[in-house]
Amino acid sequence: EGSPFFWLQSTEDGSLAFVVINPQLVKSDYAINIEEHVLEELKAQHVADLEVMCIVTIPHNQPQKMTINLLGPIIINAKKRCALQIICSDDRYSHRHPILAEN
Repeated sequence: EGSPFFWLQSTEDGSLAFVVINPQLVKSDYAINIEEHVLEELKAQHVADLEVMCIVTIPHNQPQKMTINLLGPIIINAKKRCALQIICSDDRYSHRHPILAEN
């Protein structure tokens, strides 16, 4: 509790889990377009029914170099317990965006 990081765990395979974070906590202007087919696949009526999270990579013994994948956000419908990873083609984003500011 109080941490910006969450575990996203598979409902089908308990050994599969990812560290995720809300991308707007890292990049405040982060915005993606969620297309209609994504709403349908996730059984959602509105975009507001969904959460957007991104996978965090934390290098072994170098947590200061952790990155976030802004190009492959995971769209989650928590009520329906389903999620989908989409691929963004926005060149403003990287699959290895640093989470901590470099000094």
